[in-house]
Amino acid sequence: MLATNDKFERTGGTYPLVSLPMERSPIPPALATMFTAHPFILDSLAYVALTDAKGEWLVIAKYLGGERFEDRCYLKAR
Repeated sequence: MLATNDKFERTGGTYPLVSLPMERSPIPPALATMFTAHPFILDSLAYVALTDAKGEWLVIAKYLGGERFEDRCYLKAR
């Protein structure tokens, strides 16, 4: 976490959305640069909701421990 406790910058600047089957496109969707993270617990499991400044995509990822996450859901704004 950098200066703000609910934001982080991912090394490389993107978080590619490749963990779940989605429509094929020439450029896979991705969150870019600065992310907002909202951790939550559901049924005794830890998750995090991630989005970037564009707000086009919301990622729900299950926390697996350490620095590991498993993307579980992608939501796209219209």
